[in-house]
Amino acid sequence: MNTSTRKKRKITAVILAAAALLIAFAAVWTIKILNPAQPSVRASAVLEQALSGSGKVSADIDEEGNISFLPAEKTDTGIIFYPGALVDNRAYSPICQKLAEKGFFTVICKADLNISLLDIDDADKVMTDNPDIKHWYIGGHSMGGVASAFYAEKNCDRLDGMILLASFSTADLTRSDLPVILVCASDDGILRTDKYEKNKVNLPSGYTEAKIDGGCHAYFGDYGEQRGDGKPSITNEIQQEIAVSDIKSFITQNADSAA
Repeated sequence: MNTSTRKKRKITAVILAAAALLIAFAAVWTIKILNPAQPSVRASAVLEQALSGSGKVSADIDEEGNISFLPAEKTDTGIIFYPGALVDNRAYSPICQKLAEKGFFTVICKADLNISLLDIDDADKVMTDNPDIKHWYIGGHSMGGVASAFYAEKNCDRLDGMILLASFSTADLTRSDLPVILVCASDDGILRTDKYEKNKVNLPSGYTEAKIDGGCHAYFGDYGEQRGDGKPSITNEIQQEIAVSDIKSFITQNADSAA
């Protein structure tokens, strides 16, 4: 076998190996996209109760799958929530239902393929459909928070603040005075600390930061354990109650400052 033939065979082998890896990678992502993390039994029960109108707050699902939680009393303050990547938006029903109980109209967006980065402008429709809400906050969990920051970058004038749960902003918000709160968990095994710390430079000065002791990444939602996550020492219900308390304090202080 001459040298030229051996080189051709090596090149062919490399190409075939690369093609096999790409096919395998595509297959894995196709499976994940077609099978997003599902809401827990608790999350499904919370949503079902709210949809029936028998709970403390009511809920509605529009034709695009966006879930709205309506407080018992009329409010002019709303929160638009972007789910984490490849997580069914219903899995965030418990934490968003708790936010509505605190008096905030709260909408969980439903993104194409359950990837909020593909639907960064989902907030536009929510705002248009709810003209009675005068004070809007946007945020999300994990990559949903990253997507919400991209929206905030171009729409700061329409927002009163941003809420990032186990997330960060790669969008440059330093030229704005948008209030921001970062809520993370001490035992988060998914959020990369280096990226979290590095991207703080993209935030406006004076951002607020809160850490939940004993919490983990997945417990901001309700979709079971997440591979690679840390071991929490509190329940997801307790973690969400703490997060909601932090968010409520942030919004209240922001409203008081603006008054």
